[in-house]
Amino acid sequence: MHITTYLAGPIESDAHASDWRSELKTLLAEYPILIYDPVHLERVKTGYNYKQAGQALIKHIKEKEFDKFIDICNKIWWGNLDIRSSDNVISVLQTLRNRKIVDRNTQTDMPYWGDLEAVVRSDFIVMYLKKNVRTVGTFIELAVAWLFKIPVFTIIEEPMHKMSFSALYFILMSGGTVFSSVKDCANFIKSTFFPDVASSK
Repeated sequence: MHITTYLAGPIESDAHASDWRSELKTLLAEYPILIYDPVHLERVKTGYNYKQAGQALIKHIKEKEFDKFIDICNKIWWGNLDIRSSDNVISVLQTLRNRKIVDRNTQTDMPYWGDLEAVVRSDFIVMYLKKNVRTVGTFIELAVAWLFKIPVFTIIEEPMHKMSFSALYFILMSGGTVFSSVKDCANFIKSTFFPDVASSK
């Protein structure tokens, strides 16, 4: 049976948002892991690639077209779900988490998930925190993963003592840990979830 992961990290403020994700997917390609890559799947949800989506959002902000802005953001975060009328988002997330157990995750279903559904349906999250790159959504995903005790395996580009103390706290409390390279993180995933396969390579 496949396990599932979500690739969290800056997108809107990172011109190279796909680089580390592509590297990790290549390193894990031989293993039965369903990988939700929000950079790759943004076009499916919004009709735009991630750079075009950013341009569209800027346009709607400048023109004060906030209904259109919210519509695109809803598609990114929630996919086919419309949670604007919900008064209990945590309950919605718990329902989505339960669907992982009842329905199982499949490759064909993943393009219809929003980013938050992908987070709560994951067995673990891989998060990349780039030095001097602004991010907000990534920390929202970290917080949601922590709420549901989903381990967040985090790759950083600076010494651990220089990263956000709050981010490190929630990473560790999720059951996650920190790595200094994509390769180290990939090796950890292989040895943790596929020890028999990893030891034979």
